[in-house]
Amino acid sequence: MLSRHAAALAILATLAVTISAAPARAGEPGLELQRQADRVIAVLADRGQPPVARRKAVRAIVDDAFDFEEAARRTLGRAWAERSADERTQFTTLFVDLLDRAYLHRLDEWDGERIVVADDTVDAGRAIVRTSIMAKDGGSTSVDYVMWRSAEGRWRVIDINVGGASLIGNYRAQFARLLQNGGFAHLMERLQAKVASLQP
Repeated sequence: MLSRHAAALAILATLAVTISAAPARAGEPGLELQRQADRVIAVLADRGQPPVARRKAVRAIVDDAFDFEEAARRTLGRAWAERSADERTQFTTLFVDLLDRAYLHRLDEWDGERIVVADDTVDAGRAIVRTSIMAKDGGSTSVDYVMWRSAEGRWRVIDINVGGASLIGNYRAQFARLLQNGGFAHLMERLQAKVASLQP
């Protein structure tokens, strides 16, 4: 199972690390990942802004870098097709709130980790960007960013794999159990409770 710390580190790595110069083997998806990371570095470097303002600015970049609706669809799996448009919107909003409170608000925990983009592999409209997160003590963690070319033609992140464990796959397994045990209403109730239990 993907640990909360590893997932948080991976998500923050997308946003708040010093990314290396674009490697020769990185194509458009890898360059897009770097572009988004560079935007966040500019925000974090502006210490004249209060933490709340910096977090708000970073969250706007996260919304641009991640395709949360597509991630939510993949997380819900086959049950997505059974939901109404309103239910899909409600689920996506709650899912984003969960990620926000579980991981993205931990921006201040960044401690100088940097990300090294190795390369990317593109297959039609899907890409895997292979990276390593380098800690200050020299340790490293392999992280693959799964990206897809969205309807507007941009490469956006839809999943993160840390040590072979998928963030979306982990949630999909949890949600499938909740759906099996009590249906969509039960899943939403549990999600609301979980979001409420996490610090904003």
